Amino acid sequence: MDSNNAEHLTAFRHLDLSILRSFVLIADGRSFGETAILMDRSPSAITLQIQKLECFLGARLLNRSGRSITLTRAGEVLLQDVRNLLDANDRLLDEFNQRLGMIAPSMEGLGSGF
Repeated sequence: MDSNNAEHLTAFRHLDLSILRSFVLIADGRSFGETAILMDRSPSAITLQIQKLECFLGARLLNRSGRSITLTRAGEVLLQDVRNLLDANDRLLDEFNQRLGMIAPSMEGLGSGF
Protein backbone atom coordinates (compact mmCIF):
# COMPACT_ATOMS: atom_id res chain seq x y z
CA MET A 1 0.00 0.00 0.00
CA ASP A 2 1.47 3.35 -0.96
CA SER A 3 1.49 6.33 1.37
CA ASN A 4 -1.43 8.05 -0.40
CA ASN A 5 -3.67 5.05 0.23
CA ALA A 6 -2.50 4.81 3.85
CA GLU A 7 -3.29 8.51 4.42
CA HIS A 8 -6.71 8.05 2.82
CA LEU A 9 -7.54 5.13 5.13
CA THR A 10 -6.31 7.03 8.18
CA ALA A 11 -8.93 9.69 7.48
CA PHE A 12 -11.63 7.08 8.13
CA ARG A 13 -10.37 5.93 11.52
CA HIS A 14 -12.83 6.50 14.32
CA LEU A 15 -13.53 5.48 17.87
CA ASP A 16 -16.70 3.56 18.72
CA LEU A 17 -18.66 5.62 21.25
CA SER A 18 -20.22 2.52 22.80
CA ILE A 19 -16.77 1.14 23.56
CA LEU A 20 -15.71 4.50 24.98
CA ARG A 21 -18.79 4.54 27.25
CA SER A 22 -17.82 1.09 28.52
CA PHE A 23 -14.28 2.32 29.17
CA VAL A 24 -15.56 5.30 31.20
CA LEU A 25 -17.88 3.13 33.28
CA ILE A 26 -14.99 0.82 34.14
CA ALA A 27 -12.68 3.77 34.82
CA ASP A 28 -15.33 5.12 37.19
CA GLY A 29 -15.10 1.96 39.28
CA ARG A 30 -17.75 -0.26 37.74
CA SER A 31 -16.96 -3.92 37.32
CA PHE A 32 -17.09 -5.57 33.91
CA GLY A 33 -20.32 -7.25 35.06
CA GLU A 34 -21.94 -3.97 36.11
CA THR A 35 -20.79 -2.32 32.90
CA ALA A 36 -22.25 -5.20 30.91
CA ILE A 37 -25.65 -4.70 32.54
CA LEU A 38 -25.60 -0.94 31.97
CA MET A 39 -24.48 -1.34 28.35
CA ASP A 40 -26.88 -4.25 27.67
CA ARG A 41 -24.05 -6.59 26.75
CA SER A 42 -22.44 -9.67 28.22
CA PRO A 43 -19.35 -9.34 30.43
CA SER A 44 -17.32 -11.15 27.76
CA ALA A 45 -18.50 -8.62 25.16
CA ILE A 46 -17.28 -5.80 27.41
CA THR A 47 -13.93 -7.55 27.76
CA LEU A 48 -13.71 -7.82 23.97
CA GLN A 49 -14.63 -4.14 23.60
CA ILE A 50 -11.83 -3.06 25.92
CA GLN A 51 -9.37 -5.36 24.16
CA LYS A 52 -10.45 -3.92 20.80
CA LEU A 53 -9.95 -0.37 22.10
CA GLU A 54 -6.50 -1.22 23.50
CA CYS A 55 -5.52 -2.85 20.21
CA PHE A 56 -6.84 0.07 18.17
CA LEU A 57 -4.93 2.59 20.29
CA GLY A 58 -1.86 0.43 20.67
CA ALA A 59 -1.75 0.85 24.44
CA ARG A 60 -2.90 -1.04 27.51
CA LEU A 61 -5.52 1.08 29.26
CA LEU A 62 -6.39 -1.02 32.30
CA ASN A 63 -4.43 -2.97 34.88
CA ARG A 64 -6.38 -6.03 35.98
CA SER A 65 -5.35 -7.77 39.16
CA GLY A 66 -7.93 -10.24 40.39
CA ARG A 67 -11.06 -8.18 40.95
CA SER A 68 -9.12 -4.91 41.09
CA ILE A 69 -9.09 -2.72 37.99
CA THR A 70 -7.00 0.44 37.75
CA LEU A 71 -6.10 2.72 34.89
CA THR A 72 -2.67 2.59 33.36
CA ARG A 73 -0.94 5.89 32.61
CA ALA A 74 -2.30 5.62 29.03
CA GLY A 75 -5.79 5.05 30.43
CA GLU A 76 -5.48 8.12 32.63
CA VAL A 77 -4.35 10.22 29.67
CA LEU A 78 -7.25 8.98 27.54
CA LEU A 79 -10.01 9.29 30.13
CA GLN A 80 -10.58 13.07 30.15
CA ASP A 81 -10.52 13.27 26.35
CA VAL A 82 -13.07 10.45 26.17
CA ARG A 83 -15.30 12.22 28.72
CA ASN A 84 -15.10 15.39 26.62
CA LEU A 85 -15.95 13.49 23.43
CA LEU A 86 -18.94 11.73 25.00
CA ASP A 87 -20.16 15.00 26.55
CA ALA A 88 -19.95 16.69 23.13
CA ASN A 89 -21.87 13.79 21.57
CA ASP A 90 -24.59 13.99 24.21
CA ARG A 91 -24.86 17.78 23.90
CA LEU A 92 -25.16 17.52 20.11
CA LEU A 93 -27.99 15.00 20.40
CA ASP A 94 -29.80 17.00 23.09
CA GLU A 95 -29.53 20.25 21.15
CA PHE A 96 -30.59 18.59 17.90
CA ASN A 97 -33.62 17.03 19.55
CA GLN A 98 -34.58 20.38 21.09
CA ARG A 99 -34.31 22.15 17.73
CA LEU A 100 -36.07 19.32 15.91
CA GLY A 101 -38.92 19.47 18.41
CA MET A 102 -39.44 23.09 17.39
CA ILE A 103 -39.72 22.32 13.68
CA ALA A 104 -40.96 18.76 13.23
CA PRO A 105 -43.61 16.47 14.68
CA SER A 106 -42.53 13.71 17.04
CA MET A 107 -40.94 10.64 15.50
CA GLU A 108 -41.89 8.37 18.41
CA GLY A 109 -42.30 4.75 17.50
CA LEU A 110 -39.76 4.86 14.68
CA GLY A 111 -36.87 3.66 16.86
CA SER A 112 -33.48 5.24 17.06
CA GLY A 113 -31.78 3.11 14.40
CA PHE A 114 -28.49 3.36 16.33
